[in-house]
Amino acid sequence: MQVSHYSNSAGELRLSCERSEGLDAVLRSIGGGFDGAAREWVFPKRVAVRAEEEIARHFGLSDESVEVHVAAHSLSGGDGAFRGWRDGTQVTLGGYVLAARRYRDGRSEIKEPLVGGSIPASGGSTKNPRVEPTQDAVFSLEVRVDFADANGLRTVEVPPGEGQEDPEPEDPVDFRAGNYRLSVEIPEGSAEGTAMTVRQLVDAWDDQELLRRLRPAIN
Repeated sequence: MQVSHYSNSAGELRLSCERSEGLDAVLRSIGGGFDGAAREWVFPKRVAVRAEEEIARHFGLSDESVEVHVAAHSLSGGDGAFRGWRDGTQVTLGGYVLAARRYRDGRSEIKEPLVGGSIPASGGSTKNPRVEPTQDAVFSLEVRVDFADANGLRTVEVPPGEGQEDPEPEDPVDFRAGNYRLSVEIPEGSAEGTAMTVRQLVDAWDDQELLRRLRPAIN
């Protein structure tokens, strides 16, 4: 869920975010109340500054976001990594909810994409259900830049695949410079329609525009 906050004409600070048990308790403790109709947290003007401090701590305040990968096993802080909450029914990173089980008999809900490992549909016991990611589970999520910086989260860099190089820029093509063979894949039963489209393109566009429009159909 996208995180956003704003101040209204009454000076109230309003926050829209995925709810979590730990964060709910913090926001209530500083005077926040949840507006169920708008699905927003509301903070009166007198606590707006304090509320913004908590928003900065749990989400960050930057306009820009970055993608990060977070290993589930690191959320407990056992290896010195960022210490987010991990309670029985939710896996969270600051205020960001990664996975949850809302009901005792409900299945685990994955809130952010998993790029490694898995989360079983059920976990714990009937009385004490738990979200239990495998030890190799890794989440991918967007967080605000200042939140990532403050908590030492690494941004994701996706290098080219092994043995692949960045594609060379294509040379401009001038149809008038020589003869070119154009092969167009025609889906079954649409030959006449495709031929008409090609004729219209040839009549209407110059060389570069024609090539750009036909490129998806060139073998």
